[in-house]
Amino acid sequence: MRFGLAPVLAVAGAGYLAGLVREISQPPAPAQNSALASWLEARHLRTGLSGYWESNIVTLTSGDLVQVRTVNVSARGRITPSVLEAKAHWYDPGRGAATFVVFSPGVPGYRGFTQEGAVLAAFGRPARTYHVGAYTVLVWHGNLLRKLG
Repeated sequence: MRFGLAPVLAVAGAGYLAGLVREISQPPAPAQNSALASWLEARHLRTGLSGYWESNIVTLTSGDLVQVRTVNVSARGRITPSVLEAKAHWYDPGRGAATFVVFSPGVPGYRGFTQEGAVLAAFGRPARTYHVGAYTVLVWHGNLLRKLG
């Protein structure tokens, strides 16, 4: 019985090895949201607001050069700072200025940040609207942190 198992393990090991060789020979995929992070950085848009996923991944892929802070929409439709994995000073208008909001249509398993009505009610009309791939970026001239709920 021991000798019958060895060929099976050898075939399985060869299969795993072939899969590994295939994976490491492929070109690396760009980081998620790297195009958005690069676009924001190129336009000197350094601090903004968005939903959980966009906030974290854009800040990470930009190497903290672009900081997108997480906001939530309350049951009453107000934009509020996130308390999850956040620091209070990120939302202090005396210490920084957020000038843009990123909307994302989402993907399966994540509905995205699409609450445009709540954002416009909180911050008013933006100075500019841009479309970057699947994302919409609204830009204001003032500090949005002053108007957070």
